[in-house]
Amino acid sequence: MSRTRTLQANKPEIQQAPHTLQRSAQTVNFASPVPSPVAQTGRPSPTERGTTTPTPPAQGPGCQVQRSTLLLNGGQVTSGWDASVGFFLRAGTGTIAAPGMNFSGLVGISQPGCGETQFVQNVIPFRQIEYKDDSILKMSTRNWHCDTNNPYTSQSVPTGDPLELFRLANDNPSQTTGWLGNRNYTEGLIRRMTVRDRYRMFLQFRPRSAAWQTLQIGEWSWSALAVNPVNTLPSGPPQFSGGGRLALDTSQSQIIPQRGHGNVSSENPTLSPNVSSVRFVEIPKPLRGQPVPRTYAHLFEPIVNGP
Repeated sequence: MSRTRTLQANKPEIQQAPHTLQRSAQTVNFASPVPSPVAQTGRPSPTERGTTTPTPPAQGPGCQVQRSTLLLNGGQVTSGWDASVGFFLRAGTGTIAAPGMNFSGLVGISQPGCGETQFVQNVIPFRQIEYKDDSILKMSTRNWHCDTNNPYTSQSVPTGDPLELFRLANDNPSQTTGWLGNRNYTEGLIRRMTVRDRYRMFLQFRPRSAAWQTLQIGEWSWSALAVNPVNTLPSGPPQFSGGGRLALDTSQSQIIPQRGHGNVSSENPTLSPNVSSVRFVEIPKPLRGQPVPRTYAHLFEPIVNGP
């Protein structure tokens, strides 16, 4: 996950929500793999398998890597509303049929069953929510983080050739607003929501009784922008109308690449820290010992970060 944002202005008193309002905490989803069926794998063609630049042989007794290929197939950015998390931006549809990114890794080995493969993904996240009182929530980091799970959730698929190891994975990262009261109130307080995440997927191989080593690295990213065309705040209960709603800006939302290859590399992935440690904070961050400003960002910070 890329898994950055800033601004400062006068912060008016927030509109107090009635006691009947309910909130639902949102989960920031970076690695959201769904096992892919074999029929939709994007398996390397014979031409791709035969022309891939050979990787350095893996060191292990009688076990060598003959070749490796990593294919990336990207999807589309989508948006919507879910009663449990609020408005969301997502890479892909969150389904097996159309994920944000598909990964297909093929490794040719010298002896049947002499080793195994895995995926590990790193992310630099950038997520930002700007509210109509000019307050901002931002989650970002400058360094690579492990994307949630090590190894990355994937599946091994037989190819019928005992000298081939074929592994599949996919990702559907998303960002949500959380919600407070109802959809009109939540989205009516937000001016825009931005995502710019960078990822590196590592295809690794391990001979028996040896260490993991990287064969290929596939780089990809997704960016998304949702904008509220209405500048006014929502009016009072029960409907909280007049504040407008967020809409996906398709001209600023994309997944790169749509189709690409990994690059041969022996670089090791970052295994710590984990991206789950990166949280949303209000920008500018309130000074210690000073009164906490009553902003929309402060109101939504615990909701967006979740438990």
